[in-house]
Amino acid sequence: MKRLKYLLLLLIVLVACGSLPVYGETDAPAPSLEAGQPAGGVVEITDGGATLRADASSGKIWVTDPFGGEWASNPDDPEADPVASGFLKMNLYAQLIVSYIGDNGAADTTNNYVSAIRSGGILCERLENGVRFTFTFEKEGFVIPVEYRLAAGRLIADIPLAHVQENGGAHLTEIQLLPFFGALAPEEDGYLLVPDGCGALIRTGATRDEARQMSKYTGYVYGRDPILSTTLVSTHTEAVTLPMFGIRRAGSGFLAVIEQGDALSKLIAVPNNKETSLAAVSPSVVFRNSDFATLREMKADEKRVLTYTQTPVSLADYRVSYRFLPADEADYAGMAAAAREYLKEQGMDGTAAYAGLVLELTAGVRTADLLLGIPVEKYQPLTTFRQTEQIITELRQAGIGPMRIKLDSWQAGGMFGKTPTGGKADGGAADGVSLKALYDFAAENGAALFPTVDLLRIYRSGGGLSRSGDAVRSVSGGIFTDARYLRSTYRKDPDGLTWTLAKFSSFAQAAARYSRSMDRQGIANFADLSSGNLLPSDGHHSSFGGQMPTDRQQALQAYQTVYEELAADRQMLFDNGYGYTFPYATDLTGLPVASSGYALFDEDIPFVQLAVHGSFVYTAPAINLSADAHAQLLKSVEYGCVPLYSLAMQDTERLAESALSERYSVRYDYWKETLQQDIAALQPLLQATAGREMVSHRRADGGVYVTAYAGGVYTAVNYTQAEASVDGHTVPAGGWTYWQAEGGNAA
Repeated sequence: MKRLKYLLLLLIVLVACGSLPVYGETDAPAPSLEAGQPAGGVVEITDGGATLRADASSGKIWVTDPFGGEWASNPDDPEADPVASGFLKMNLYAQLIVSYIGDNGAADTTNNYVSAIRSGGILCERLENGVRFTFTFEKEGFVIPVEYRLAAGRLIADIPLAHVQENGGAHLTEIQLLPFFGALAPEEDGYLLVPDGCGALIRTGATRDEARQMSKYTGYVYGRDPILSTTLVSTHTEAVTLPMFGIRRAGSGFLAVIEQGDALSKLIAVPNNKETSLAAVSPSVVFRNSDFATLREMKADEKRVLTYTQTPVSLADYRVSYRFLPADEADYAGMAAAAREYLKEQGMDGTAAYAGLVLELTAGVRTADLLLGIPVEKYQPLTTFRQTEQIITELRQAGIGPMRIKLDSWQAGGMFGKTPTGGKADGGAADGVSLKALYDFAAENGAALFPTVDLLRIYRSGGGLSRSGDAVRSVSGGIFTDARYLRSTYRKDPDGLTWTLAKFSSFAQAAARYSRSMDRQGIANFADLSSGNLLPSDGHHSSFGGQMPTDRQQALQAYQTVYEELAADRQMLFDNGYGYTFPYATDLTGLPVASSGYALFDEDIPFVQLAVHGSFVYTAPAINLSADAHAQLLKSVEYGCVPLYSLAMQDTERLAESALSERYSVRYDYWKETLQQDIAALQPLLQATAGREMVSHRRADGGVYVTAYAGGVYTAVNYTQAEASVDGHTVPAGGWTYWQAEGGNAA
């Protein structure tokens, strides 16, 4: 394999030249600011069976898609909205909602209708296959161009960020694009789709309760930037897994894909509520990071001060592609099929091999003991390499396989010690067996061993990484530090485990050292614990060294460069990975099977699973760590997951006293019999669906759900306490079944 030791230099050169690959580039013409032909009245463009009309005086656009669907950027008569009032009604006229920090240092919001169009600050120019609007915000000093094009029947909306101007004392922070494109009235039969976690639907219609009436959804694509300040966590929420959203109305629909600037994006969705009678979903791009710097965090005199980066993001063009669907595909399964097509265009080209089980084994844990009355940290083995061989042998003899083994905390010092770039195993965990010997033993017995590594979180200086010199900086410029949250207070534990995050150049260097150490041992499987689900920007700025802040899109491109190099000759497992890992993954653990469960969500759907099944092996969160293990098993069947169990051989009570306290009830002896029975029953189904695309999902009746795969394979899961019948097949109470349709190809 080509070594990674020159990766940092390569990244610097590529960033400087602007030639790093952009996740999600399209073949549509790139936005340009060459002079176009001034236009007035209504401009009309036709391409690929679609028609785009643009009103030069209002900025409003209409699209007739290739299948006859009609879409508009704004409602026909905003004044007729019976709910919206004040500034919220003004938003109905707008194509851009802009957030900024004024010259007084306070955060504020406006839109292009109030601040540009009404005062004549609008220019329309005709382009090849499209139009460009330039909006001049006279009071705020902003000039923001927006371009719309048709390409292969799709609408391509661009904000050329490199040409945005700030001519006053105000600083742009976010630009929301087409906030009401395709908005749904309450009487329409339709829904909004957001890929929050596994995916969620927001249906149209009358509001049901006060919580829903006051709801508005904001979801960060790939999760919230971890360097932004958080001192309090009240609930667990899922991230936006894929940079997409959709709208369905009777007879038509679309999937919108953020093709450039995905890592800088939020999704904003509003149901029919007290703000407006319309339901809509749209993207918003971060132009520069802003945050509240916390002074004396968790102290009585704690203060929060608004701060922001002086430099905007480096992204030249922000792009969203609206992919329209024919009537018979205008549902969430059709949107997922369009998502799958897009992901394959980006490199998700694998075919998942059959896997009967994924095990997460905890090799050991670092705990505090007393030595002569003095607290001393000590590594406590929980599942030695010899015991791992024993588990593999027992499960193999029980007829279970092939397996994936995700081996955690095997490194010298455990999971929370120095970054293990040297690839050295803890002696207590090894118990006289080398990592290579365990790797080979697993392979000989139908198991693929994935030793896990966390190259992003820096718990202790060492392994070539320093908690100060290699750490990312917050927006205010200080070294970013994070910590666990206490369940009792929902606040950070100031006395517990803390960590910093490595800047992307240091991550690349650590990956190079670690991969070389694995190469020397002959280990080709790579399991990443953090960079696939944590995507930090870096606020570091140096006037003397010429160092500028690194935004999330730059970090994403850097990670993908590392992944591409590693994936050339390795199996790649990501833990709870987001969409940017999908082109490189052979395995993914902990893919969400639920949304964040907000009040405005009507139901969860397997949108992400529909898009990726058959391309790589994936699991739900561990069955035995869920509140209801059997329900989690059923959910794994419904969503096409390979079952995952998190286990350890002995002394699991020590986990309660460690940073791995969330791993409760993991004793192998306790779960062995249940695991063997469940997996034996599941194996025929897993064999029948391995490598097949998931093509549809529906609620059949009550708590019964049917999932269909290519080739005519179906599963039905019954969450009720009564036996059910689906398509002539009996589904036991609290159970599942599967069948092959007549004439279906089982190959």
